[in-house]
Amino acid sequence: MALKQHHLKNEEDIYNMALEEPSNTTKEPKTPPSGMLATKLDSISNELVKHITEGFTAIEELKQTMEQIAAAAEQSAGAAEESLGAITNIKNNAKLMEDETFNIVKIVNDLSELLQESSESINDTKRGMEQSAQSASTIVAKSEELAQTSKKITDAVDIIRNLALIALNAAIEASRVREQGESFNVMASEIRLVASKSNTYAQKIANLVNLIEQKIARSQEDILKVQEEMQNSSDDATLASQKTEELVRLMEEFVKNIDALLKNVQKVVQEIDMLHRGAETIASAAEESASAVAQISTTISLQSTAFAETQKAANMIHDLISKLDSEDHESIRQELATAAAQLESSVYNLNQSIEQIMEALSQIESASELAKNDAKKNFEISKRCVEYINEGVERLQNVVEQIEVVQNEFQVILEIIGKVRSSAKHNFLLANERRNDLQFIKSKILTLSNLIRKIELAIVQVASISINGSLEAIRLGEAGQGFREVSNDIRELALTSEDDLDNIIEIIDTIQDENDNMLIDINNITLIQDRENDKLEKLSQALIKNMNQFEEVKLTLKKFLNATQDMKQALEQSNIASEQIQEAANLSFSNASQSKEAAQLILQTTRRMNYGIESINNIING
Repeated sequence: MALKQHHLKNEEDIYNMALEEPSNTTKEPKTPPSGMLATKLDSISNELVKHITEGFTAIEELKQTMEQIAAAAEQSAGAAEESLGAITNIKNNAKLMEDETFNIVKIVNDLSELLQESSESINDTKRGMEQSAQSASTIVAKSEELAQTSKKITDAVDIIRNLALIALNAAIEASRVREQGESFNVMASEIRLVASKSNTYAQKIANLVNLIEQKIARSQEDILKVQEEMQNSSDDATLASQKTEELVRLMEEFVKNIDALLKNVQKVVQEIDMLHRGAETIASAAEESASAVAQISTTISLQSTAFAETQKAANMIHDLISKLDSEDHESIRQELATAAAQLESSVYNLNQSIEQIMEALSQIESASELAKNDAKKNFEISKRCVEYINEGVERLQNVVEQIEVVQNEFQVILEIIGKVRSSAKHNFLLANERRNDLQFIKSKILTLSNLIRKIELAIVQVASISINGSLEAIRLGEAGQGFREVSNDIRELALTSEDDLDNIIEIIDTIQDENDNMLIDINNITLIQDRENDKLEKLSQALIKNMNQFEEVKLTLKKFLNATQDMKQALEQSNIASEQIQEAANLSFSNASQSKEAAQLILQTTRRMNYGIESINNIING
């Protein structure tokens, strides 16, 4: 700084040499000797040319720095535009994810609700199967009792077959007394006839009981199968219920992960708003820098013109040196005055333009500093957003894995339900067939009752014959003794048979009651199996219908993965843009500082030129 001041002082001394006068001055002004004036003008002209050259050099430096600042502003504007484009991309993807997240949550909640209802329905099916299995167990026990009871009918009816033997004894006794026992022959024939009918009835009863026993055995065998299948179905229903409850838990976890993903996206959206404002500020700063560069470029053009005019004035002064020997001093003075005025005007314009340039450069520095700071903030924001996105991607991958598990388990549940439903359908058909058997048994019990009534009438008829036989035997006396014993046997058989028939009737009533109870139980089984089959069919249809929802969710999750990848790439682009903006801002600030130095050099040059102008004016007025 001291050297510059010393330099300026020397220049001022040189210019002031023109102000010196000889010692023998008079009242009238005297023109300096031409040789001395020529030296002074030549010195002033050379100094002016030197300063003009320095000014042009500074202008060229200004032009170069302005080009660099303009390029930096363009780079910053482009990076800001790229950042804004990335922000728009992120916002669009965030909006997509936000909208689709609500849709996914709705689908998952609907599926969870369906699964909860399915779990309740399956548990109800389990209870129905257990109830049916219990009914089947009861039927098996009752069928065993029914089989044992039916055998008692056969045992009781076998006693009636003794009528045939008694009828034979009666015939023998009748033949022994010959003509005296003619009435015995008649009674013996009637007894044989009754015995034959009773045997026929007894055989029919035996056949019916055998058929009933076969039906009971078959029912017992099939009901045991039904019982086993229903127990298995109950176990399958338990497994399906457990799986549905597990799926509900997975769905809840799924929703939590989706909510967490949405929160990450919302964090990104909040940060993006700040990023957007920063990018807009950077774009505005770049525009301000570009405007300042344009203003400076225009001013530089004016400075070039001003220095060109200064160059002309310097040339004019230099040309006057050759005219100093002329006697037309007034003309020389006027030309010198014109050159001085032109110099003053150019220097004034240069000083004014320098002030404008300095102000514009300060604007560029401020804009650069603002852009750099906002770019730094945007870089940090983008970095945080990338972290949010990475967390979201991790949760998203968990969600994708969960939905795969849910879909697979959903399919397993469908298969179990299909198995239980198939079993219920088979059990329904099997139980329905056995119900037909029990209906058949019920109808045959009525036939048994009719046959027993016929046997009962036969026993009454035989008892009546035995009374007549006893009376006839008494009439014959000793000869009828044998027949009287036969009649006693008949009467005892009738009495015994009456008790047996009463017992058989009780047995038949018992069989009727047991059969009716079994019909009730088997009707319960068929009703439950039919109900469960219908319910499970509707449940299967509902679940199958909602299976498509999984594909929709998976497709949406795929969109999410693409969206998060796009958002991550956009944020990385924004980071790159922020780094470019910081680099451009540093370059602009550095170039603006260099430009200020060049402007200061021009300002110093104009000050030196002012000393030359002052010297010229002293010569003119000297």
